[in-house]
Amino acid sequence: MVRTDSSNPLLSAVEGSTPRLPDDDVSPLELWSALIIRKTLILVVLLISLITAGLFIFFTPSVYESRAVLQIGQIGQIGHIEPPAVVTKRVVVQDDIDREKTAIGRVRPFIQTAFLEKDTNLISIVARGPTPDATQEYLAHVVARVIHEHQKLFDLALKEQQQSLNLIQMHGHRLNQAIAANEKELSILARRPANDDAIAALRVNFSQEKSKLLEQRRLAEQRQLDLRMAMSALRSKPTTLIKAPTLTADPVKPRPLLYFALAIGIGLMLGIFSALVIEFISKTRRSTSS
Repeated sequence: MVRTDSSNPLLSAVEGSTPRLPDDDVSPLELWSALIIRKTLILVVLLISLITAGLFIFFTPSVYESRAVLQIGQIGQIGHIEPPAVVTKRVVVQDDIDREKTAIGRVRPFIQTAFLEKDTNLISIVARGPTPDATQEYLAHVVARVIHEHQKLFDLALKEQQQSLNLIQMHGHRLNQAIAANEKELSILARRPANDDAIAALRVNFSQEKSKLLEQRRLAEQRQLDLRMAMSALRSKPTTLIKAPTLTADPVKPRPLLYFALAIGIGLMLGIFSALVIEFISKTRRSTSS
């Protein structure tokens, strides 16, 4: 067995040349002391982060947002003038087409989103743009275009329903004339001898015909009632503007408070991390040199 005592010069030389590693255990007090010593570094990193955020805010163009709400109209017995889901998709697609026609490099308002409010026939349309006036004007144009298109469809549907109502009324008038003629014939037959078989057969035929005419008139009257109800203000409504284009109080971009808060958080984390890394390197070098 080989003994390793300090009397052996070779072993002593080897032990003396081996560096001692720093202790891995670091107390919170040592960390705090390291941060206090390097507080200048932390403040410098924090200041750089704040300056970067300030420059980003300064050079970022302002973006304004406006929102409008439409209530999709409906026509009785038909339903919505245009399915709300189709309207939301069409508004966005039309905006994309308009932007493709815009000169390259020109900043213009655009539709940010269009969505259907849950369990309603209300559509919210949100536009964004570089200036408040341009954003308001563009959203008003988009809304007016939808309302104009729906109004044409609404008027056309009402016109067709009115034509159907006129035809049914004419049919009802002819039925009334036929019923009146039938009753006149029956009154004439009623004065004929009751024991005449031919007269009795005619009475039966005219009675059956009258029953059919009365049923047809009942159906025509019911159809007229249904159409009038469908055309009433309760069942048929054009697309209307529930909420006019309204701007937010402040631009949605940039957001100084949010960006500065993020800058402070990121700056402090980077500063503290840098201070701890430098302290670890310094401690390692001191331990190695000793």
